[in-house]
Amino acid sequence: MITRLNGSLGRLGKSAGVAVDDAAAIIAAMDVTPDAARQTLITQTVTALKDAGIWEQLDALWVMAAHHEQAGRLNWKSPATFTLSAQGVIAFTADQGWQGNGASGYMNTGWIPSTNGANYELNNASFGFYSRTDISAPAPRDMGCRQSAALDRLTHLAINSEESGFGVRHSAHLHMNATIGRAVAGLPTNSLGLFVARRTASNALQIYINGIQRATGSTASSSLPSFPFFIAARNTAGTPDGFVARQYALAFAAAAMSEAEQLAFYNIFQDGYLSAIGAAV
Repeated sequence: MITRLNGSLGRLGKSAGVAVDDAAAIIAAMDVTPDAARQTLITQTVTALKDAGIWEQLDALWVMAAHHEQAGRLNWKSPATFTLSAQGVIAFTADQGWQGNGASGYMNTGWIPSTNGANYELNNASFGFYSRTDISAPAPRDMGCRQSAALDRLTHLAINSEESGFGVRHSAHLHMNATIGRAVAGLPTNSLGLFVARRTASNALQIYINGIQRATGSTASSSLPSFPFFIAARNTAGTPDGFVARQYALAFAAAAMSEAEQLAFYNIFQDGYLSAIGAAV
């Protein structure tokens, strides 16, 4: 049930005409048609993403916090492509998202960086997810893939349990389009919210948490992996590992959004869509 519409999404913006068409395509792809309030919210969200200059940078946007499980597997950017495929034991909760069991459950995006990255490029890329679960997982791999167990073309973002060197409960670890090396961001309180990996150059990568840059790294890029991204696990040459019992409200892959766009993306969902359906944390 939609409890309220945030002020930032309370009206259609300058991109309203095209956004209505894109939103209509999303809604038409849903097996169970959402009510009028949800349809308006979807249209307002797409409009806000377009007005912020974010929509055109997206390759895929999976809004898993939806009214129906099939709707929660759709790729909003292109509803006919890269529909999430539920694997193993993974549960859907209406208006919250999909949650793995930490042992076998994950989502296969079908989206391959080296093949399907129209905007996502070797040194101009971002991807991420919205976590609704605060857990301490020993060796999680929340989203991504790698070319082989030898760490070839390693690309994943994960929220790890406490490590003594950081003195915090959780830390976010990023490997991106590289053979080895990482960026690490300490988390002062919990593992809730929006976590984003970004690469802006061959020697520059960053972690954003809830729209704010929290860590940087200088690991050199190598090449793009040729296996699909998994969510709630990592795809190692076709085999899932690092399963996570976390609930995800959304995930995406895109070009490297600017700092202002990172914050705008977070606000559009945190204060807009997710708050309206009661899924924001």
